[in-house]
Amino acid sequence: RLSAEEADSTLTYSEKILAFYGQSFNSEEKEFLLTMDMGKFQREGRYEECMKKVEEVLQINPLNLEALITASNVLYAMVMMLIVLRLYIK
Repeated sequence: RLSAEEADSTLTYSEKILAFYGQSFNSEEKEFLLTMDMGKFQREGRYEECMKKVEEVLQINPLNLEALITASNVLYAMVMMLIVLRLYIK
């Protein structure tokens, strides 16, 4: 079990708690407002601003799944935009 203090692991106890319980236990949802902005920027296509919010969220909670998924979605959208631009320019 990740939450057992005596478990044989290279993780510290607080890292185990973070991995086991996630954001609501360890960060007390301090990043909640940032995730709201992050989602808004993503919906509006403001990807650079969105990625800045992702970075802020991950500084507070490096296991925030919403931020990690948003980052992958934004990066995918940016790559697709580059592909479309390359095809258009040719």
